[in-house]
Amino acid sequence: MRFASGLFVGVALLLVAVVAVASFRHKSAARSEPAAASSVVMEGNQAVVRRLEGKSSVTRRLLEGELTLMEAAAWFRYIDRVTGPVDSILVPGEEGESDEERLCRQVIRWAEAQAQQVSPQSSQAVVSRLEAQLDDRLRRDGKVELPEPH
Repeated sequence: MRFASGLFVGVALLLVAVVAVASFRHKSAARSEPAAASSVVMEGNQAVVRRLEGKSSVTRRLLEGELTLMEAAAWFRYIDRVTGPVDSILVPGEEGESDEERLCRQVIRWAEAQAQQVSPQSSQAVVSRLEAQLDDRLRRDGKVELPEPH
C-alpha cells in the first residue's frame, strides 16, 4: 500500500516536472513568438495546477467527512472534464471494471496520500474504510454509479 502511495506521489511529481520542462522548452523555442507559444503552455500548466488543487480539495473534504467516496469520485470526474483531456496513466491500485470504479480507486489513493501526511498511523484505517465502501457498493449493485456533483 505504501509503495502504491509513493508511486502515486512520484507520478504526480513527475507530471509536474514534465509540464515544467515542456514549458521551458516551448518558451525557449518560441522566443520569436512569445505571446502565442507561451500562452498555450501557460494554459496547460494552469490546467494541471487546477486539477491538482481541485482533487486535493475534494480529498480534504472526503477526509473531513463532508463527502462520501461516491461524491468525491464524481467530483474527480468533473474536475477531469473541466480541466481538459488527461493522458490516462494506470497507477497500481487504480484498476477497475469501469471508469467510475477506477475514479473511486483514484480517490482512495489520494486519500491515502493525504492521510499519511497528517497521520501515517491512521492512513491504513482510511484506506480500509473507503475500500470497504467501494466493495460494498460493488457487491450490492454489481457496478459503481456516481452522482452528479453538487
